[in-house]
Amino acid sequence: MDEQDYWYCALYLPSSARRWLASKLASDTRLLSDIWRDALRNTSVPPSVRQALARAHSPALAAAQREFASERWRLLTIRDQGYPDAWRLLGDAPLSVWVCGHKPLLARAGVAVVGTRRPTLTGRRLASDWSADFAQNGLAVVSGLALGIDAAAHAGALSVSGATVAIMGTGPDRVYPSANQALAAKIADHGLLVSEFPVGRSVAKHNFPQRNRLIAALAVATVVVEAAERSGSLITAHLAAEYGREVFAIPGAVNNPMAAGCHKLIREGAHIATSPDDIYSVLAVHVEMRSKTLESAQPMPSDSLAAELCTLLAGGWCSVDDLCEALSIETEVAARTLLRLELEGYVVAEAGGYRLHPDMRTMAE
Repeated sequence: MDEQDYWYCALYLPSSARRWLASKLASDTRLLSDIWRDALRNTSVPPSVRQALARAHSPALAAAQREFASERWRLLTIRDQGYPDAWRLLGDAPLSVWVCGHKPLLARAGVAVVGTRRPTLTGRRLASDWSADFAQNGLAVVSGLALGIDAAAHAGALSVSGATVAIMGTGPDRVYPSANQALAAKIADHGLLVSEFPVGRSVAKHNFPQRNRLIAALAVATVVVEAAERSGSLITAHLAAEYGREVFAIPGAVNNPMAAGCHKLIREGAHIATSPDDIYSVLAVHVEMRSKTLESAQPMPSDSLAAELCTLLAGGWCSVDDLCEALSIETEVAARTLLRLELEGYVVAEAGGYRLHPDMRTMAE
């Protein structure tokens, strides 16, 4: 197998093996194929990881993916330019993803619009209208290509020739639900389809929570339009909060079961959203904070962890893994703090790591 085949095989890896390989790739400049083959022979590698790598190490599996690749569907790897830095920070980041459409949309600021597959007419209209508003204001609308709120969000963005990104819960060759085939085709032409699953992967219940982490991480904010109390969209909202993103919920009638999840999120601390302006107002605070930071004479943030991160980055670019090791902190903790520092203008994400913002470097010197 050649190097590209190993990236195809990586689509089949479970979370534990992805975590192990992602950590190695961040600190080891060798080819993925070399790291993979060495791991199969290295008894110090956790047995579960070695077993997963052995199962996925298959020319037949690689061939199935290679045959699917085309001018439209391409593989984007964690080492490629254009792979989102927000995903690199995930502990179980996908090593490879299929993309079809306008890949630069992965770098555009986006808002996730999510919710129930069985919305009310009001909920469907809100999802469509708000998404159109977000798209007209230059934001990419990110969602999961499901029935209901997801489909309305994608369609709303497309209705104004705006940007939308659909993170699929199946392999790239299977649109679920099939009712969204035409919508998926429009997104491929005017937006972006993404799948972290291999060709042939069909619908499975566990695919969707896995997919949700990519939606939550890619967007700067998540808006839950309508959701039942046990809706999967609450998983997206909770992950977004964990990653340091803003979470919004639209309140509804107390007797509407599809508003129960939104009310739960609001009780937990989500922002109440009654119009798109509520989202813009909160996001504008980050822009204002960034502007004030760059204009101020304060060289470093006040809280200790953020200050320690900036001090390390004053010496130059540093990978997230190296920052975590130097400060003995978990990746998720670093991710939340680094995102805040980026929004406030202290640091700049670059090639899987971070560097101090040039204006902050001048202050530090």
